[in-house]
Amino acid sequence: MINSHYLSRSNRHGFTLIELLIVIAIILILIAIALPNYMRSRIRAQLTRLMADMKTEVHAIEAYWVDNNSYLNIYWPNRPPPLDDVQGGSFLRIDWTGTDPNIGARGSIEIGAQLTTPVSYIDYIPADPFWSRLLRKIPNFDIQEASILYWGALQGHPYWASNIPPVPAFRCTFWFQSPGPNLELNQGSSFQAGIYDPTNGVVSDGDLLYLAPYGFMGAGHWNVGNDYRPPGT
Repeated sequence: MINSHYLSRSNRHGFTLIELLIVIAIILILIAIALPNYMRSRIRAQLTRLMADMKTEVHAIEAYWVDNNSYLNIYWPNRPPPLDDVQGGSFLRIDWTGTDPNIGARGSIEIGAQLTTPVSYIDYIPADPFWSRLLRKIPNFDIQEASILYWGALQGHPYWASNIPPVPAFRCTFWFQSPGPNLELNQGSSFQAGIYDPTNGVVSDGDLLYLAPYGFMGAGHWNVGNDYRPPGT
């Protein structure tokens, strides 16, 4: 007598090669659709967080100014800054592991420490994911993470800023700069930066620029520097 249980097992069929290929193709299509959306959502979240961090750091720097009658010294902990320098930029925070002595000397100065000790104007200096990724591309620069780039007016010299195409110029006390999602410094000159446009999402070129006390700059190109003076001033 033939075992019916044996017959039922022997008549079963697995997936054919065509069926497997169709399933794999469907999975790959779904990944191709979902992955870019996930990456864009992740970058948007990082941009939102970074802009919120910038505003928090602005409040901390303004509180520091009220107590000290000066903005952050980018040459901290050296006092006073070199007399022939009236402007400059430095990261509020930069963590690195490397052997280059020049990089090490610069990386060891975290000017944001002026905001955390001895008076805690801010609990900690947040990192900028876009600067961190950009700096990791530099040879011999083993960066872990970095903050936004702070440009401070030294010795009481304010910055002048004007838009291209021209709009009325104004004075700013300090400014923040991030390369933005494209991980490039979009500058036509040392003080001319293309501006990230949030309305274009993550595909926009340009840097994320915050000029105190005016806030985030709109799309366009902004000239910022101590050597600029508007007509009639």
